[in-house]
Amino acid sequence: MSRCKHADKTELIIGLDYPPSEVYEEGFRQIKSYIPIIEGFGKVTVFEHTANLGPGGNMRFLIDYCKKFYGAFIVTEDDNVFSPSFLDYMNQALDLFWDNERIITVSGYNDEAAYNQGKFTCYLSKDNCAWGIGHWFHKEEQLKTILGNFDFFKHVVYSRNEARKILTTYPVLYSMLNDMVLEELRWGDVMRTTVNIVKETFQLKPAISLVRNCGYDGSGVNCGLNDNFNRSHQLISNSFSFDFSIGVGPFDTEINRHTLYYYNLPKDTNDAEKTLAHCKRLYCINTSPFAFLYRLFRKRH
Repeated sequence: MSRCKHADKTELIIGLDYPPSEVYEEGFRQIKSYIPIIEGFGKVTVFEHTANLGPGGNMRFLIDYCKKFYGAFIVTEDDNVFSPSFLDYMNQALDLFWDNERIITVSGYNDEAAYNQGKFTCYLSKDNCAWGIGHWFHKEEQLKTILGNFDFFKHVVYSRNEARKILTTYPVLYSMLNDMVLEELRWGDVMRTTVNIVKETFQLKPAISLVRNCGYDGSGVNCGLNDNFNRSHQLISNSFSFDFSIGVGPFDTEINRHTLYYYNLPKDTNDAEKTLAHCKRLYCINTSPFAFLYRLFRKRH
């Protein structure tokens, strides 16, 4: 990111988390030795934690720091590679759509299947991708009520109307949301994408991705080794600037609806059909008149 346009005007804030076990100590030492030679940014601020906060705790710590000085912030994990125009895109987007209540996040990533946006350089998406993502603090404050209410997501899973919105827009999301609710976990991307679909809000995405993610090599916290979803060789923009002059492309185009509907499905056609059938079965079970009895039985066994 240091080669991005505007990097010299950007504060890079790093949270170096303390290793949770001996397995991570070598990686910790390598990162610690690399940080002092980082250059190209207007300012580099480093927080070296003396106890392990975990990915979530570390992120919250850094966001709390940002809130003291800025009205918006950009988040990335350490397995993303950026186009030279990433910061130019982010800075413009965070300024241009500051007051747009329907655009609630800005992503630098786009799936290759949705690259053809016609004349538009960016477009609206229901999918919330965190591979290089921009947030506004005032919009995050408004989202707290929904994101902090786990009952909202339970309601979506078991409500015929709300669940159908998910199933007909992004089927695999319904399966992920169902698992999240059953296991009583909180998966940020699943929750935010659910909000987008149900509440008719959007994430802004570039037509040609400005981020390449290398997280499916088995080394990350959330993504294992999975060639089916590997994007480590994805082509991204090599431009040094981003043009918003044409405007923003719509969500509801055939290519965007098709891409989201089949997003995260297995590449093999038979496996994809089986996954779709599984999602539809979940919907039928969860929204049937006897769904409450089924959930009660499942809890007892």
